Amino acid sequence: MAKNKIFVIYAGSIAEREDLDDVSQQVRSCLDDLGYISEVICAYDYPPAAWNLSDISAGLVILLDPYYEVNGRVFDLRRQFDVQKITYTGPGYFASTKTADKVECKIFLNDGIIAMIPNKICHSLDDFRDFIRNNTSNAFVVKPVDRGGGLDVYHIERANIDEEIPPLLLSKYGKFLIEKYIPGQEISISVIQRPFDGKIITFPPVSIVLKGYTIFNAEAKKDPNSRIITIPAKIDSDQKGKLLNFSTRAYNLLNFSGLLRVDFLECNGDLFFLEANSYPTLGRNHGLSVPSAKTLGYDQKEIIKWLIDTATKDVSY
Repeated sequence: MAKNKIFVIYAGSIAEREDLDDVSQQVRSCLDDLGYISEVICAYDYPPAAWNLSDISAGLVILLDPYYEVNGRVFDLRRQFDVQKITYTGPGYFASTKTADKVECKIFLNDGIIAMIPNKICHSLDDFRDFIRNNTSNAFVVKPVDRGGGLDVYHIERANIDEEIPPLLLSKYGKFLIEKYIPGQEISISVIQRPFDGKIITFPPVSIVLKGYTIFNAEAKKDPNSRIITIPAKIDSDQKGKLLNFSTRAYNLLNFSGLLRVDFLECNGDLFFLEANSYPTLGRNHGLSVPSAKTLGYDQKEIIKWLIDTATKDVSY
């Protein structure tokens, strides 16, 4: 098939700008090697209102991060693409509304084998206070319902609650998620479907053990000394089997296309489901999926080709 122009588009937060700049150039280099004409667009340098949508709609968009912050509010670029009927792909994209809400996603994927962390969506300060009052935990995590990258994720202690955080999240997102804080190692499994044979591939589990931080938020992610990453994760075969089965099941149940990363917590042998991450980083050195894929012999360029071919239904290998 003819190769259309590909637009590599991203927004994200200002805090993520340096990493996303780097990843976008890595992706563009891969596209050059694959023979595609491409253009990189950062929404902060070139606002969506100024985009030539007819040009973009004639090609394909690789959307690296859809969340666009304007005047303290967060918007999702996918909504504009859907309205304009622009074809886009990215690390992942859902065909299921179950992923727009992290709590709804947890309920939908609950299999009774991997535990769910007690949580609640807060639409008001009363919701926030009710959850704390009705939960015996001494610590909690609050975060956006549908935002990634560790942005606006906070660890709070019952004995010293920062009353400024909930109003901040409400003003920025309209709602937020609160859940019980559970210490332990984070384990991530990336899943992708090969377009040429339909086979679902699970990459080896990756473990993250934090050093000097209680949660893997944006601040921790910017600090290269904040964690120990191990590929493959050092977990027993029974745990590995449960996590791989859950991740594959999640991919199928969510009717997923592209690259999905499923995140878990392991604490004293107990496993907990965190979230299904629809926009895992595509970078060679700014994420978990590509390094994990590399251990199976798949490189960044091959994953990007699979994403393009899945979006364009090209299976001519």
